Amino acid sequence: MQELISFAEEFPSDDLLPLETVREAAAHVLIGSSDELLRNKSDCAEGFMPLRIKLCARLGARGQQTDPRQMMIASCPLRAIDLLGRTVTVPGDVVLVENPACAMALSLFNLLGLRVIAVDCDEHGMIADELDRHIRQFHPKFIYIAPALGAPAGRIWSLARRNEAVDLCSRSGVLMIEDDSREGLKYQRRRVPGEWYSPAAKTDSEWVVSIGALTRTAAPALKTGWITGPEAIIRMLAQTKRVVDAWPDELEQLILDSILENTNLDAVIDRVAEGSDLRMRELERLLRLEALDGLSWHTPQGGASLWLKLPEGLDGEALLKAAMRQGVAITSGARFFAGAQQRNTVRLNAGIWDDVETAVGVSRFASAVREFLARC
Repeated sequence: MQELISFAEEFPSDDLLPLETVREAAAHVLIGSSDELLRNKSDCAEGFMPLRIKLCARLGARGQQTDPRQMMIASCPLRAIDLLGRTVTVPGDVVLVENPACAMALSLFNLLGLRVIAVDCDEHGMIADELDRHIRQFHPKFIYIAPALGAPAGRIWSLARRNEAVDLCSRSGVLMIEDDSREGLKYQRRRVPGEWYSPAAKTDSEWVVSIGALTRTAAPALKTGWITGPEAIIRMLAQTKRVVDAWPDELEQLILDSILENTNLDAVIDRVAEGSDLRMRELERLLRLEALDGLSWHTPQGGASLWLKLPEGLDGEALLKAAMRQGVAITSGARFFAGAQQRNTVRLNAGIWDDVETAVGVSRFASAVREFLARC
């Protein structure tokens, strides 16, 4: 039986990740700091203070000045979104999202009983006139955006478009949640200063809360994320966390603190981004060689995911089943839409396999597409 090649994973390949660094940090915490580990029980819902200080220093070095009192640690980025949703909404409230948007966030909002409405986007981000119209019409509790490499398309917003969104939310009294957890994986060739959004270019606003993490960039085994925002909101989130997180993640926080203390993390993240970029180029090259009629995509600005538009009439869910029969897994695009689903879309992850395996996977994917096209 042939080995399944999965283009459905979200994380970079293990060979790009600092696995030994994580092992050493875990050993240091478990052996050398065992007393500290035993003492640090969850009397502070905001998280381990030394870790918050290091993270704020890291953000500050990149131009994003943050006080530790304006930060709370969360067990993972999705948990950060969950805490925000539980704190500021009740079932039936409206939230606005990009179109398409992160599938896990959409599922979470549905579980919270929220009414999720998509706002049209272009290559620069959420269209300001559409956002303004939706705010006036639906009076949302918050908008959720990922302006730096948001799933599934790996798009980076223009700085002007992001600032327009901040202005609209500030004038309307609507909270804006920015998910920057993928930001570190921008490709070097795409880093144009001043024109495109980056967390360092943020303007302060009492209506903006940001989510960060290293899960997708340097340490997938450590799910720990963080939330930054006005102190009043952080205090509210801490109250919610005390209720819903009975067993917080002290061990992961201590390990991440050790990594930040002893590792050149920027070099690690740059290596992961460079490796993801090379594998993305190879995936695109192989797809072009297959010359599949009607298949199109935009080269992402970072990350490991390629968002594909399929030929007309080809359904992503049906293609997934055909692809699995060929021995390759893909992600159907329908799950990334809050409104009308664009069913002729799929996502492929470029970061998991080496060039040989990627070539085999693309060949199998192309065979599945041709199988469908032959029926049309």
